[in-house]
Amino acid sequence: MQQGGYASGGAYGCSRQGFVRQPIPGLARTGTTTPARQRLAITAECLPPRGADGSAVKQLVAALPKAIRAPVVAENHEEVRACALACAALLLGEKVEPILPLVARDRNRIPLQSDALGAAVLGVANVLCLSGEHQTLGVSPQAAGAFDVDPPQLLQALKAMRDEGVLLGGERLGPPPAFFLGAVAHPCLRPMKLNLLQTGKKVAAGAQFLLTQPVWDIAGFAEWMSAVRDAGLPELAAEAKDLQGIRGIHILSAGREEAVAPIIEASGLGQG
Repeated sequence: MQQGGYASGGAYGCSRQGFVRQPIPGLARTGTTTPARQRLAITAECLPPRGADGSAVKQLVAALPKAIRAPVVAENHEEVRACALACAALLLGEKVEPILPLVARDRNRIPLQSDALGAAVLGVANVLCLSGEHQTLGVSPQAAGAFDVDPPQLLQALKAMRDEGVLLGGERLGPPPAFFLGAVAHPCLRPMKLNLLQTGKKVAAGAQFLLTQPVWDIAGFAEWMSAVRDAGLPELAAEAKDLQGIRGIHILSAGREEAVAPIIEASGLGQG
């Protein structure tokens, strides 16, 4: 089965079967054409407000250029901020399709499944499954982490909810949610064999796109991409946009959403 997908300079890739099994407006739409003609998907991180002002989300929308296909709504990465799900819903209200992270660090399987269903009810389809940076490294050293399930297990759970209409406990759902599932990859992790094993587990669990950690070493990233292709995993990427297999670029704004447009213009990402 041929594989392919997005990639990014944050950097992310999308796996496909056919190309994308269930194209979802926005992010997944890029997967409906052949690799040679596929349009580059550009996404960017956006931080929810540090407060209770919903109008701040509208300001985020105004700051992001039209070239952005889907903003990734960060969830309590370095500090406590407004709920990512609430902000994702507000973005949808502004006609912007978000990517919602589900962080296993902060929730056990009960609220993770509940939040995923809530996202589907609100119309949020793009879900990024990740463990999250350990709370002692920044957001709240005094907090207890949940870590009930890891990202592959969470992907399996959401895939079963979508494809089989069942929860982890076996309870039936109706109607099932329509998720477009993603995970995080680590292109700098070595040894490469361990890297490919970790990435492959996420793909096998149901990841349809992969968002990598920031890419600084293009040569090392190209080496990883080559190994991923040779292993039969989805193609990923970031000069990044000229490497074989690239389907998208993700820009980590670190809360400076106004800086995204100049980056896109200077790099030529908005052309074509």
